[in-house]
Amino acid sequence: MYDTLSFATSNNSPTSVTMSLSLEGLLSNTSPDGYATSDTSISIYDITGYSSWLEESAYGLGMVTSFTKVATAAINFAVGDQYWLDLLNQWVSFDDMAYDTTGQTYSFDLTKSLTFEADPLKTYGIRIWTSADANGSNEGISASDFYNTSEVGFTELNGATFESGSGAFLANQGSTAPVATPEPSTILLLGAGLFGLVAVRRKRAAIQ
Repeated sequence: MYDTLSFATSNNSPTSVTMSLSLEGLLSNTSPDGYATSDTSISIYDITGYSSWLEESAYGLGMVTSFTKVATAAINFAVGDQYWLDLLNQWVSFDDMAYDTTGQTYSFDLTKSLTFEADPLKTYGIRIWTSADANGSNEGISASDFYNTSEVGFTELNGATFESGSGAFLANQGSTAPVATPEPSTILLLGAGLFGLVAVRRKRAAIQ
């Protein structure tokens, strides 16, 4: 999911704002010597001065990679064979893992936050990405059941207000005089899927 954000402050100066990212759901893997992972992330980019920050590709809309990343947060969860998860954990910092889980479904509920300086003179692009991955080394099918709800919201605006380009992301605060937000504004992303790929050695499947 992509959108744009702009902010207004009482003195037209940058102010610190904080967003939360939550991921909860169910994850399982079918391969006895494989694993499954799920992740969601939120990234904020400075896109000031650009009329468009997305480009069309064979896979749909994608982000132009030249923009400056202002802030990012990601949540990663994994289930599966302990050997593979320990190996993966050397490169990916998982927030939670469940070992030796073939045929079992595990629930997770994880939250992170990110803070950045919101400048009322700038325009920001926001990208929310959720994916799942299934891998196995045995012959047959490696699959992952992944059911999830992702939630993104502002938890601290420090007197600032914000407006989204689509008017649908979070809550459209408008560009009037800044006021305190009484409750966090949130957006829910619902997802469910079955992922699998037939292969001889290693199977892999992922969706956005």
